[in-house]
Amino acid sequence: MVDQFIHGAIITVAIDKRIQTVFGAEKKQAQPIMVEQLQEKGLGEWTGPAAEKVLRVANIIAAFTALLTHENQKLLWYSDKDQINEDGKKRDFTHTQQILGHILDMYLTHKLDGVGFGKSFDEKSHLDDLLSVPDLAAGVVQDLLEQNETKEDIPGGEEKAMVMRWIASPATYLSKITVQITRTADGGIGYGSVDMTVKG
Repeated sequence: MVDQFIHGAIITVAIDKRIQTVFGAEKKQAQPIMVEQLQEKGLGEWTGPAAEKVLRVANIIAAFTALLTHENQKLLWYSDKDQINEDGKKRDFTHTQQILGHILDMYLTHKLDGVGFGKSFDEKSHLDDLLSVPDLAAGVVQDLLEQNETKEDIPGGEEKAMVMRWIASPATYLSKITVQITRTADGGIGYGSVDMTVKG
């Protein structure tokens, strides 16, 4: 149903776990600076790992928004409940929204008609079915890349295999794109698109 009725793209960005930060040479140097700058700009109080995550997500969204939108389009970021959009005493979802707004300004050369935000409701709705699609894609891509790296089979049975075949099979209306960012043998960072095909 997803392949037949969703016109768009599932874009999965997989970042090697060995890369502890994408905003500097070392996590212990980069993350305290991110935490300090976010707080100084009134964008909430974040831990180092949470700041890393919100800035990764916001930069990825902004980069693809710059590539895939044009003047006067609208953007809606709809997310499940997550560490980066939770409401607490020292930060809340509005801070996440403001962070994305600042980062969009760095990427976009055109003006959007509006930017909207939403996260899943307390009670289950049909929108949760849409949220499950990128979750499934992210989970199966992680498993496939890990299996490729370790050469060990990932448990899960036929249900897991079915989702793996789905992510690797082209669809008429839905593009499935995976970008991998990995640690190279010389300690640097490499990236590229991942081609997946169904064997046999």
